[in-house]
Amino acid sequence: MAPTSDLSLPGAHNLQNALAAIAAAMVLKLQPEEIRRGLRGFAGVEHRLEFAGEFQGIKFYNDSKATNPESTSTALHSFAQKVLLLAGGYDKGAEFSGLVPLFQEKVKHLFTFGDTGEKIREQVKAGGFTAVTPALDLADAFQLALDMAETGDIILLSPACASWDQYANFEERGKHFKALVNTWGGEV
Repeated sequence: MAPTSDLSLPGAHNLQNALAAIAAAMVLKLQPEEIRRGLRGFAGVEHRLEFAGEFQGIKFYNDSKATNPESTSTALHSFAQKVLLLAGGYDKGAEFSGLVPLFQEKVKHLFTFGDTGEKIREQVKAGGFTAVTPALDLADAFQLALDMAETGDIILLSPACASWDQYANFEERGKHFKALVNTWGGEV
């Protein structure tokens, strides 16, 4: 129907979603070119692995909707390369030690913030992942990641936590992240 390169969204889960959309479109008897055009034009949903811009060869992704470790795991599996990960927020009682093997494979460096920041750091360090830096808040984590980033890197906000410690909701947190990207000249 369409090559996977036509999809602008990263991750196997987005490929599965595209296949489901293709099946639905075929049931509705849409023409193949209409389906391809729709797939090429779909940029995703705000705050769900949303491409937030690029600045000096560094790409930024907003996954503020990732309010639990499982969602962050899905986001990390979406990238072939290691990322600079921003994680933390309101503590809903989640455990983060199970993410250690994935962090070792997919995270270049972890920046933690918010009420759960220290808990995340303690759990992942206890599991052997030591590339982690505390931050005061999202803006501080963003700046620390930007200071470490090199051309070709990805900075990913995928917090694995709710936002209620510092934001009214995940949308507000995601908009703040995108504002930070825009402040540094990031362009979509």
